[in-house]
Amino acid sequence: MPLEYEASGRVRVNGCAGISYARNYLTEYSVGDRVWVRKKASLGRFESVVIKRVRVGSAGNPSYGGSETVVVYTDTFNRVWMERELVSLQEAEALVSSYNSMVSAKTREMYDRGACLPIKPEGCA
Repeated sequence: MPLEYEASGRVRVNGCAGISYARNYLTEYSVGDRVWVRKKASLGRFESVVIKRVRVGSAGNPSYGGSETVVVYTDTFNRVWMERELVSLQEAEALVSSYNSMVSAKTREMYDRGACLPIKPEGCA
Protein backbone atom coordinates (compact mmCIF):
# COMPACT_ATOMS: atom_id res chain seq x y z
CA MET A 1 0.00 0.00 0.00
CA PRO A 2 1.75 3.19 -1.21
CA LEU A 3 1.67 6.25 0.96
CA GLU A 4 0.54 9.44 -0.58
CA TYR A 5 1.39 12.73 1.00
CA GLU A 6 0.55 16.18 -0.29
CA ALA A 7 2.62 19.02 1.15
CA SER A 8 1.11 22.30 2.06
CA GLY A 9 2.52 25.54 3.37
CA ARG A 10 4.26 28.58 2.03
CA VAL A 11 7.73 29.98 1.57
CA ARG A 12 8.67 33.57 2.29
CA VAL A 13 11.76 35.03 0.63
CA ASN A 14 13.23 38.34 1.78
CA GLY A 15 16.48 40.07 0.99
CA CYS A 16 18.18 42.09 -1.65
CA ALA A 17 20.53 41.40 -4.47
CA GLY A 18 23.33 43.38 -5.95
CA ILE A 19 25.40 43.22 -9.08
CA SER A 20 29.13 43.38 -8.89
CA TYR A 21 31.36 43.57 -11.93
CA ALA A 22 34.90 44.45 -12.79
CA ARG A 23 36.17 45.85 -16.04
CA ASN A 24 39.39 44.59 -17.53
CA TYR A 25 41.53 47.09 -19.40
CA LEU A 26 44.58 46.53 -21.52
CA THR A 27 47.35 48.98 -20.72
CA GLU A 28 50.55 49.59 -22.61
CA TYR A 29 52.78 49.30 -19.52
CA SER A 30 52.48 47.72 -16.08
CA VAL A 31 53.83 48.40 -12.60
CA GLY A 32 57.62 48.08 -12.46
CA ASP A 33 58.20 48.75 -16.17
CA ARG A 34 60.91 51.22 -17.18
CA VAL A 35 59.62 53.55 -19.87
CA TRP A 36 61.03 56.58 -21.62
CA VAL A 37 59.62 60.10 -21.94
CA ARG A 38 58.47 60.74 -25.52
CA LYS A 39 59.12 64.51 -25.50
CA LYS A 40 62.71 64.12 -24.28
CA ALA A 41 63.40 61.35 -26.80
CA SER A 42 62.06 63.47 -29.65
CA LEU A 43 64.58 66.14 -28.55
CA GLY A 44 67.46 63.65 -28.70
CA ARG A 45 67.78 62.72 -25.02
CA PHE A 46 66.99 59.55 -23.14
CA GLU A 47 65.07 60.02 -19.89
CA SER A 48 63.44 57.03 -18.25
CA VAL A 49 60.97 56.61 -15.43
CA VAL A 50 59.73 53.54 -13.57
CA ILE A 51 55.99 52.96 -13.25
CA LYS A 52 54.75 52.78 -9.66
CA ARG A 53 50.97 52.87 -10.13
CA VAL A 54 48.50 52.45 -13.00
CA ARG A 55 45.01 53.98 -12.91
CA VAL A 56 42.28 53.66 -15.47
CA GLY A 57 39.54 56.25 -15.57
CA SER A 58 37.19 57.88 -17.97
CA ALA A 59 37.22 61.32 -19.51
CA GLY A 60 34.26 63.16 -20.83
CA ASN A 61 30.69 63.38 -19.70
CA PRO A 62 28.96 59.98 -19.53
CA SER A 63 25.55 61.66 -19.48
CA TYR A 64 26.05 62.53 -23.14
CA GLY A 65 26.18 58.89 -24.10
CA GLY A 66 29.78 57.85 -23.71
CA SER A 67 33.19 58.42 -22.32
CA GLU A 68 36.75 57.76 -23.32
CA THR A 69 38.96 55.44 -21.28
CA VAL A 70 42.11 57.17 -20.04
CA VAL A 71 45.15 55.36 -18.63
CA VAL A 72 47.26 57.35 -16.18
CA TYR A 73 50.65 56.21 -14.86
CA THR A 74 52.42 57.41 -11.73
CA ASP A 75 56.20 57.05 -11.59
CA THR A 76 58.45 56.58 -8.56
CA PHE A 77 58.83 60.38 -8.22
CA ASN A 78 55.00 60.66 -8.05
CA ARG A 79 54.86 62.40 -11.43
CA VAL A 80 51.65 61.59 -13.30
CA TRP A 81 51.95 60.64 -16.98
CA MET A 82 49.36 60.07 -19.67
CA GLU A 83 49.88 56.94 -21.76
CA ARG A 84 50.73 58.94 -24.90
CA GLU A 85 53.60 60.71 -23.09
CA LEU A 86 55.58 57.49 -22.57
CA VAL A 87 57.31 55.17 -25.05
CA SER A 88 59.18 51.88 -24.96
CA LEU A 89 62.95 51.63 -25.35
CA GLN A 90 62.71 50.74 -29.05
CA GLU A 91 60.49 53.74 -29.77
CA ALA A 92 62.79 56.03 -27.75
CA GLU A 93 65.83 54.79 -29.68
CA ALA A 94 64.04 55.44 -32.97
CA LEU A 95 63.05 58.97 -31.89
CA VAL A 96 66.59 59.82 -30.72
CA SER A 97 68.08 58.39 -33.92
CA SER A 98 65.62 60.39 -36.01
CA TYR A 99 66.47 63.58 -34.13
CA ASN A 100 70.22 62.99 -34.47
CA SER A 101 69.98 62.34 -38.22
CA MET A 102 67.84 65.48 -38.65
CA VAL A 103 70.41 67.58 -36.76
CA SER A 104 73.21 66.04 -38.80
CA ALA A 105 71.40 66.79 -42.06
CA LYS A 106 70.72 70.41 -41.07
CA THR A 107 74.32 70.86 -39.96
CA ARG A 108 75.57 69.38 -43.25
CA GLU A 109 73.24 71.71 -45.17
CA MET A 110 74.57 74.75 -43.30
CA TYR A 111 78.15 73.60 -43.86
CA ASP A 112 77.52 73.20 -47.58
CA ARG A 113 76.17 76.76 -47.71
CA GLY A 114 79.43 78.04 -46.27
CA ALA A 115 78.69 78.33 -42.57
CA CYS A 116 81.69 78.05 -40.32
CA LEU A 117 80.87 74.93 -38.34
CA PRO A 118 83.16 72.43 -36.63
CA ILE A 119 81.95 69.38 -38.55
CA LYS A 120 83.94 66.77 -40.38
CA PRO A 121 83.48 66.36 -44.14
CA GLU A 122 81.84 63.14 -45.35
CA GLY A 123 84.17 60.14 -45.27
CA CYS A 124 86.57 61.47 -42.64
CA ALA A 125 87.13 59.37 -39.55
